[in-house]
Amino acid sequence: MNGVIPPSKNDYNILITGTSRVENTWNPGTTGSGGYFLGDVSSLEQAVKPSQTALERYQSTLLLTAEYYLSRGITCFPTQEKKPLPGFFYQDLLDRNFTSEELKDLFVIHKKMITGLAILGAYVPQQEAYLNVIDIDYLPALEKILKTEMADYLFTTKGKTYRGYHYYILTTYEVQGAKPIYFEGRKVGEYRGVGSYWIAPPSEFIMKDKEDPQKMNFYYYRFLDPMIPPLPLGDKETKWILDFFQVERTRTRGTINRKGKETTPEKTTIYQVEFKKGVTGNYERLFALLGYSGLCPFH
Repeated sequence: MNGVIPPSKNDYNILITGTSRVENTWNPGTTGSGGYFLGDVSSLEQAVKPSQTALERYQSTLLLTAEYYLSRGITCFPTQEKKPLPGFFYQDLLDRNFTSEELKDLFVIHKKMITGLAILGAYVPQQEAYLNVIDIDYLPALEKILKTEMADYLFTTKGKTYRGYHYYILTTYEVQGAKPIYFEGRKVGEYRGVGSYWIAPPSEFIMKDKEDPQKMNFYYYRFLDPMIPPLPLGDKETKWILDFFQVERTRTRGTINRKGKETTPEKTTIYQVEFKKGVTGNYERLFALLGYSGLCPFH
């Protein structure tokens, strides 16, 4: 498996029916999360006061979850639907994460606006690695992908999204931005690296459909049971994933010195999609020519 040894499926209580796993959302009170990196998130709902209204309970759960993420070194911020709060520059969090008090203040000041949470792809000091997500939206392709070698890399923390799944990984390799990923010549999702963000559990909100404004969609994000720790990967394994999803390298830069030691920067590769006729739309090719690596992270 190209140097990576994923956790054994025998180490977890995975329900089997035929040839597929039974997937359930992680419910409060479910055992088995232990001390996993993201293992206790959904059970935080138990700490919310039952006397609160439904909206107050939801917002309290969001704040408790954000504080939990912060305690694990994960960079997150509240959102209004799928976007950052007006006037909020999440890029500033790449250099310095929130303090607990700053996070609480943000929830108090913008209480009426907040509908969800987003995680920012960034360095996690406790793990000495970058938290990234493989975001797969096209489910027919996912069925085929799970029959390839990639399946072992997707045996990791998994979250249900509105259209598909988020697969959480921890990597020592710094991948910048959100990169479209392809399988069999078709775009199937995005690889979300440093500086990009994704909506995270336990977010849920109603939002107008992009193509049909008269239609309202219910967006619901949850980690799935059984909870599995995020797969730790090195440079070699991360490059293999990017190559599998047809992400092409275009330039290099020095690595970020995270521990404060005076070292000579090493050469590392930054990836950018190779735009080909017939694979992406005209707007995406235009943005690529202008120097952007992708459109809106939720496009």
